[in-house]
Amino acid sequence: MEYFPIGRVAELTGISPVTLRAWERRYGLPVPHRTASGHRLFSMAEVEQLRRVLTLMESGYSISRAVERIRAEEEHGGRFDEDEQEYKWPTYRQRLLEAVDNFDTTALDSAYNEPLTLFPVDLVIDEVLLPVLEQIGSEWEQRDDGIAREHFFSNYLRNKIGTRFNHEVQRRHGPALILACLPGESHELGLMLAGLVAAARGYRVLYLGSNLPLSKLQPVATRTTPAGIALSGTTVEWDAKLEKDLRDLVPSVPSPVYVGGDLAENYPGPLRAVGVFPVGRDFREGIERIIKDIRQRRTAE
Repeated sequence: MEYFPIGRVAELTGISPVTLRAWERRYGLPVPHRTASGHRLFSMAEVEQLRRVLTLMESGYSISRAVERIRAEEEHGGRFDEDEQEYKWPTYRQRLLEAVDNFDTTALDSAYNEPLTLFPVDLVIDEVLLPVLEQIGSEWEQRDDGIAREHFFSNYLRNKIGTRFNHEVQRRHGPALILACLPGESHELGLMLAGLVAAARGYRVLYLGSNLPLSKLQPVATRTTPAGIALSGTTVEWDAKLEKDLRDLVPSVPSPVYVGGDLAENYPGPLRAVGVFPVGRDFREGIERIIKDIRQRRTAE
């Protein structure tokens, strides 16, 4: 296989070496081969991949969206037409809801897997999974099986997302991002979905799960030097111990610390006072804010 240095790739694609390095760092694409001395080398397949990025951007895609689409195409063996598929979003949602109503795991597998064979995972999260989760949550108290439905679907998603999460993370070579729930926090589904979005953006997500003592973060952050540490707090309350733990954590780690969830929505001032960056309640908006802040910091370096 023939390999090209970064300068030659710039000539073949029209993308400057500076931009190529920035895309590699921010989006995990392209993924060059490295010589023993650390020089980047690219195959013709990676050159064609970059040309495909440019074609998508010329048609109106952002760079991040173009990268997501290319990864989806590579995973599923061909291109897909999003415009032709858009009408199916309500169908996908309805199939999921019917499977949950019937507590039918086989039907749920089919309804869950089909859109993921056609679209990037974060698009499926936005168009299918989140609307279904919201509807099931809103019907929790209105139906006699509401609690069972919510537990059934949440546990199913947790298992499925965990499997996909591990698969996605193994393929990423971008900056590291630590995700964990604050001490006492057991609700981790939103954090897992945030991790999938971050992985789709090329980040190497180090997922540490629920109820993590903050004192245990420092050794991990020191060894991995992540671009950021994102913590989730939905049911935990702000108190003197949490304030002290966060105040101790911030100067002990080499990365900015972010907090999302209800805690961030309700206590933005106290969080900022201890050096933490609150990113709101919504996990999707929160992870996008984190990624944007990390990019700005890395650009300024």
